[in-house]
Amino acid sequence: MGAIVDVDDDGNVTLIPITEDEIPLDNRELDDHKCCILSFLLMLLTLIIYTWFTHSMKKNQKKLEEMKDELAEVTLKRQLGITDENTNTGKSAQA
Repeated sequence: MGAIVDVDDDGNVTLIPITEDEIPLDNRELDDHKCCILSFLLMLLTLIIYTWFTHSMKKNQKKLEEMKDELAEVTLKRQLGITDENTNTGKSAQA
C-alpha cells in the first residue's frame, strides 16, 4: 500500500502505514464503461460548444463586414457631397 514518512528533530525516521479506510477512493471500483461514457459525453459537449461559438463568431463577423461596407459607402457619399435628401428631391423633381 503506502506509508507516511515522519522525521523527528533528532533525525529518526518512522513509517506510519496507511490503511484502506484512510484513502477515500481506494475501496471504490469504477466501471470502465462509465468512464468511457463520461469521456464521450465530455467530448460531445466540447464539440457542441465549439460549434456554437464558431457559428456565433461567423455571424458577428458577417455583421461587422456589412457595417464596414455601409460605413465606407456613407463616407464616400459625404466626400462627394451626396446626401439622401439630394437624391430624394432629385428623383421627385424628375417625376
